[in-house]
Amino acid sequence: MKNFKKYCEMLELDKIFNMVSEFAHCDETKELVKNLQPSSNLIDVKRLVGQTDEAFVMMCRFGNPEFVAVFSPLESLNRAAAGISMNLHELLNVGRVFRQSRFFKTFFKKSPNELKYLTDYIKNLTLNDELERLIFKSILSDETISDDASSKLKALRNSFRKQQQKIRDILEGLTKGSSQKYLQDNIITMRDNRYVVPVKIEYKNEIPGLIHDVSSSGSTVFIEPSNVVSANNELRVILAKEKEEISRILAGLTSKCLDFSESIKQNYINILQLDLIFSKAKFSCEINATMPEIVDDGQIYLKNARHPLIDKKLVVPINIELGGKFKSLIITGPNTGGKTVALKTVGLLTLMVMCGLLIPVSEGSKISVFSHILVDIGDGQSIENSLSTFSSHMINIVSILQDVDDKSLVLIDELGSGTDPEEGAALAVAIVENISAKNARLIATTHYTELKMYALEKDDVENACFEFDIKHLAPTYNLLIGVPGQSNAFAISQKMGLDPNLIHRAQELLSSQKSDFIKIVNKFPVTDSGLALPCGASCRWSGE
Repeated sequence: MKNFKKYCEMLELDKIFNMVSEFAHCDETKELVKNLQPSSNLIDVKRLVGQTDEAFVMMCRFGNPEFVAVFSPLESLNRAAAGISMNLHELLNVGRVFRQSRFFKTFFKKSPNELKYLTDYIKNLTLNDELERLIFKSILSDETISDDASSKLKALRNSFRKQQQKIRDILEGLTKGSSQKYLQDNIITMRDNRYVVPVKIEYKNEIPGLIHDVSSSGSTVFIEPSNVVSANNELRVILAKEKEEISRILAGLTSKCLDFSESIKQNYINILQLDLIFSKAKFSCEINATMPEIVDDGQIYLKNARHPLIDKKLVVPINIELGGKFKSLIITGPNTGGKTVALKTVGLLTLMVMCGLLIPVSEGSKISVFSHILVDIGDGQSIENSLSTFSSHMINIVSILQDVDDKSLVLIDELGSGTDPEEGAALAVAIVENISAKNARLIATTHYTELKMYALEKDDVENACFEFDIKHLAPTYNLLIGVPGQSNAFAISQKMGLDPNLIHRAQELLSSQKSDFIKIVNKFPVTDSGLALPCGASCRWSGE
């Protein structure tokens, strides 16, 4: 999809990715989420959304599967193949890969016959209970290998502890006997992995032995008494044997991992994909999402659609359709009435589905897969590049017109704005004509009467507007399809107490086309809460 990054930012899909990534357990999964790309292939999109939906349903029925964080074992296995043993951290990671695989296998056994899209991932997970058990029996943490890793290691550590106690017994006799007065403190400490006692500098010749260190103040020397030198030497020998045995154990575990390197790699790949799918499913729970019907014929039919980045307690759901009875929709209404949010909602939810996400809509909704989603939303004015608002919009429009085809969804906010109203309106109509001629799907917002009139005259172009509550001078955020809207400037001014003579004069100054348009709109009765459609009017839905 061309210019995906730019359009992604305009529609704030990157913010959705950031939110989804918070549910991922693996660092590499977080990167996969942030680098998701929409698919324009119907079969692929159905598969991706189907995976998320199956995970979502499983979570609703059985809760979340157990997760442990894992990282890529590929580099560790490559080094192992070159003869370099894995360290404790790397071996534990292999154990966690098998453990996570087992967790998934156990979780999905709860519903073995209801899966369609996740079955292959589960089948491709290979369990190795023996190696998993051996790793966790042998390694306690990233820094600690268990005494039970081998019988020899256990024996060496028992000898080590006995030798330690022997040395302590000798030194404690020194700290509690007649030599106590020569000591700075009655403690036993270590220097260079050898047991020593702290002796006052003036009595250093009273304790026979080797001086290993001097305190920073110079008042204390650390002496290894002569009667523990041989015991300390024996302790060093045991430590050397322990280190050698640990190396042997790690080499053996590494060799066993190499025997199953392909299954370890394959498991990791499947774990990442399942972590990604469940991250999407957890986000779907967060936004109360559902799975729409997915098509590729250009139709969009969203019921009670909510923008997922707006607080659920504040957002007003909208109903919107496109691509069935009409291919272009012109949305009008007052500023801050919801027009831009409607555009972003349609574009964002479409992209989310094409990335395999469920969306916050009611059941019965339908969304189409497009080859391009082309967007011009926001004020791209640039001081650095000396671009006006109009110029920046035109740069986007030119790019859109170059890429648009019959598989495109085009979203344009305030089409033709930022220049002379008559010229802007004429350009807006010409642009809509061009996009319509290419059989693309278009939603555009505008204040231009000419564009609203154009929509009234063309069968494949439809008007829509957001209601405005005249009584309270506030938008209702209800979208009415089939009804052209207006700015309500006169009604608002009258409600605010402007002299009726001034309003009458302003009405006289309107262009004839504008006057004709208002006469058409006035055929729809107005109540205190806004437009009230007569029975049989072409408005299809009213937002809840």
